[in-house]
Amino acid sequence: MFNANNIRVINVEVPIKNLPEETLKIVQLSDMHIGSINNKAFLQKIVEKTNALKPDIVVITGDLFDGTDGLSAEQIAPLKDLKTKAYFVT
Repeated sequence: MFNANNIRVINVEVPIKNLPEETLKIVQLSDMHIGSINNKAFLQKIVEKTNALKPDIVVITGDLFDGTDGLSAEQIAPLKDLKTKAYFVT
C-alpha cells in the first residue's frame, strides 16, 4: 500500500545505436488499479505529474483497472487531460 500511494518518477536513458540524436521522452505508467483500490482523484494526480514531465508519448503498460465491474467513464475521465498521445496495453 505504501508504494501504491507514493508515486515516484524514475528517469532512465536508453541509448539506441543508429538512432537520430533527437531525444524522445516516453512516460510509462503501470499498476494504477483504478476502481475500488484507487479513485479518480488518484488518477488526476498521476495525469498532472505526467503532464509536468512534458512527454512526447505516454504508454500505460497494464493494470490500469483493478478488475472490478462497474468502472465508469467518470472514474477514468482524467486520462482525457493528458497533453500527448497515450497508448494502452491491457
